[in-house]
Parts: sequence; structure tokens; C-alpha cells
Amino acid sequence: GIFLSPTRNLANNSREKRHINPWNPKVNFRTYAEYEDEFREKMVKADLPTEVPLPEEKE
Repeated sequence: GIFLSPTRNLANNSREKRHINPWNPKVNFRTYAEYEDEFREKMVKADLPTEVPLPEEKE
């Protein structure tokens, strides 16, 4: 109810002190270049544009 509400239990000093959510998980980001390196074959197969072309296979 009202007494167990997380926003009711916070101090009203948000302008003085920054409140950080303790439940936020650590997020690992990757750049677009890393993403494209991982999924380049699938992107080319789906006719999506890529910044670096798929290397040609030599027969």
C-alpha cells in the first residue's frame, strides 16, 4: 500500500543528492562495427547494406 511504496520511502532531496537505482544491471554495449562483424553474413544474405563488404571467397 501507501506505506510500502518505494517512492513514498525515498527522501525528498532529489535536487541535493542523486538517487541511483540499485537494481540496474551492468549492461555490456558493443559498437556498430562489432555488431556488423558478428552478423555480416546474415546482413548480406538479407540484402541489408553493410559498411564493410563481405570478403570474397577464393576458389
